[in-house]
Formats: sequence, C-alpha cells, structure tokens
Amino acid sequence: MRHFTRNVWQDIKDESDAEFILKNPYFISEKHLIFDHKQEITETILIKRGYALGDLIQLVPVIKYMKRKLGLKFALWTSPQYATIMKWFNIFEAVFDNRPKKNYKHFLILDGVLESDHSLSNSERNIHRIKIFENFFKIEIDEYDFTPER
Repeated sequence: MRHFTRNVWQDIKDESDAEFILKNPYFISEKHLIFDHKQEITETILIKRGYALGDLIQLVPVIKYMKRKLGLKFALWTSPQYATIMKWFNIFEAVFDNRPKKNYKHFLILDGVLESDHSLSNSERNIHRIKIFENFFKIEIDEYDFTPER
C-alpha cells in the first residue's frame, strides 16, 4: 500500500505505478471523499480507520447514529491492536485487523478526515473530532452514545 500526504501533489515517475494506483479499488480521489447518505445504500459500508484509538472511539456515536437514524450498516478495518476493542462496542457487522477477504461495494478511508485539525492554520483545529466526523457525513447527532450495543 502506498502512502501519500493529503492535499500535496505527487509526481509519479513510472507510468505503470500511476496505472496501478488509478486502477486499484482502494484509490481515493477528492471526489470520493464526498459521503452522500441520502443515496440508498443497502450494502454494508467498509470503513478503514487505523492508527488512533481515540479517533476510533470518537467514531462510535457517529456509527450508532447512522445505524439508528439512517439504517446504514458498517464494517471496520483497523489496526490489529484496536480490533478487539472495537469489536467490544458491537456496532459493526464485522471488524477486520487486516485487509478483508470480501470485496465491499462501498469503501471509505477515514484516515485523513480528522488529520486536518493538526494544522495550526486550519479552522477545524478548534472543532471537536466528533463534529468533524458529523461534517464529513453531513449529519447532526442527537445523542453522543458511547455505550456498547448488546
């Protein structure tokens, strides 16, 4: 998997690398970062979020809200050290600690959504991380519920 810095242009010297990236099902362009919950989605949405346990926990009330209010279903692909903790919340159809064997029609990489608040010049720096998720998903959560589902 290749890693690029968000919002920074990269020159790709080798044409075969560019072709690989563009044809890869995990390639995300800016237009793919628009989440439209108003379109009818009946399939499970795979979310990839690794690295930060705190960010994953901030995602809990967001997922619970979208399941309850919008009827959406989610699976999570996260770092191995966080998979057990996220399974404990019992809000995902499945939790993976490595690339899922199954292909998902809807796939969102959330690894870059919250990182813009690290910049001292970015206005999101003063917004709570749950609010940043709410803005991304175009929702307003009525209750910040962090309890596991039983």
